[in-house]
Amino acid sequence: LTAIAQVNQTYIVVEHPHGVWLVEQHVAHERVLFEQLQQHLNCIALAKPLLIDQLSPDQGSRLQQLGLEIDPFGEDLWAVRSVPQLISEQADPIPLLRELSQLDSLSMVQAAIACQSAIKNGTPLDLPAMKSLIEQWQQCQHPQTCPHGRPIYLALDESSLARFFRRNWLIGQ
Repeated sequence: LTAIAQVNQTYIVVEHPHGVWLVEQHVAHERVLFEQLQQHLNCIALAKPLLIDQLSPDQGSRLQQLGLEIDPFGEDLWAVRSVPQLISEQADPIPLLRELSQLDSLSMVQAAIACQSAIKNGTPLDLPAMKSLIEQWQQCQHPQTCPHGRPIYLALDESSLARFFRRNWLIGQ
């Protein structure tokens, strides 16, 4: 696969030996991040703890079960001392942590982190960034859909293109 262009700052045009694919950049990156998180949910210590209020003991416990270092810090107040690296890169990680505290399965948590951390549609990418994303995506075990089940690419094979452009059409018919 060879990335050749970006359309509407959302789709990467990829040349394929049998045609062309349109790859949605957000869901492709989401799949890459999700599979990385499945291999390891790398938590890092925060220099300054995050304080989250209005979290029930049950929600705090869920975050602890994910491997986050989180301690009660008062009534309905929690101090988060470590988070997965992708969460630490968020501008405001607290809404995502609240969302994670309500999820029941590790897989759902990994999908939520991947979705929030993935390249957003509308983000311009240069050719090296597109190529890098496509290379990473090609290494995925399940490259057809994002963790939520959305398709990642639209394949336009050569036979479909030939049929659409009537390349088999003869003059006089």
